[in-house]
Amino acid sequence: MDQKERSIHYRKQVVDLTQEIRRRQCYGRGWVATQLITFAGLFLSLWAYTAGVGSWMGISAFLCLMGYLLSRHYDGQNSEQLELLQALRQSYQQELNYLEGDYSCFGEGENYLDASHPFALDMDLFGPRSLFNRINRTVTVGGSDYLAQQLGETSLRSAEEIARRSASIRELAADEPLCMRFIAQKALRQQVDTHQVRKVLQQVQQVSIPTFAGS
Repeated sequence: MDQKERSIHYRKQVVDLTQEIRRRQCYGRGWVATQLITFAGLFLSLWAYTAGVGSWMGISAFLCLMGYLLSRHYDGQNSEQLELLQALRQSYQQELNYLEGDYSCFGEGENYLDASHPFALDMDLFGPRSLFNRINRTVTVGGSDYLAQQLGETSLRSAEEIARRSASIRELAADEPLCMRFIAQKALRQQVDTHQVRKVLQQVQQVSIPTFAGS
């Protein structure tokens, strides 16, 4: 797709996701109302049962409890789906902003600036409207570090390696739904600090477990 086609596609995705978000929000209000009704029914049924109105009120209380628990369950599922849809819409909107020349929503990589680098400052690799700012779609700190490392790499690569990496990029880029869902994870959970995750895993591996615990 050329830039105009991508812009039309992204706008359509934003509109479609907005409609789906509104539908999910209506579902959410319905589930909340169901929880309130079933909880009130549970309270009244228990009160009537203890007041001796009839044993069937115990059955009513049980049914209200089941209805409350089910509505809580489906409300939770709906909320998770709603958050994902909102993150996806934000990601598509950011791509649309990018096509219009607004890169401010993507990391600028200023923390990777190195005055001693032979060409980083001349080529505007990092900083506002830099190459890093334009292509950065990383979700984790490790991914951001790796991208910065590759951009600043000065050693030459073989034609075979360049072709292999280009093929991998094209294969991933062709699966847009997968890419956008992955990018949306950053909006859902903020940027994952992979260095901290690795540190915690190393600490867990170093924990000594008493021999009797494994028996």
